[in-house]
Amino acid sequence: MFQSTHLGLRSSNHLKHEEGREELMEQNKNIEIEKKNIEKKSDSSMVASTFIKYISYLIIFFGSLYFINHYVFPLFK
Repeated sequence: MFQSTHLGLRSSNHLKHEEGREELMEQNKNIEIEKKNIEKKSDSSMVASTFIKYISYLIIFFGSLYFINHYVFPLFK
């Protein structure tokens, strides 16, 4: 008797599960999918100004090394 009652509950739960599945399928049909494309924008003027900034740093660094090597070090000889 316990088994038949258990099977009866199981079948009613199964029916509820099937009804829930049908409701989900109906909801899935009504969902609209929105697709967004995200592109990384690169500002070419910003890239160019950054390039110029770091090139100027290098020119100043190597210019100061040249100055020290050719004008300061000879003073100590």
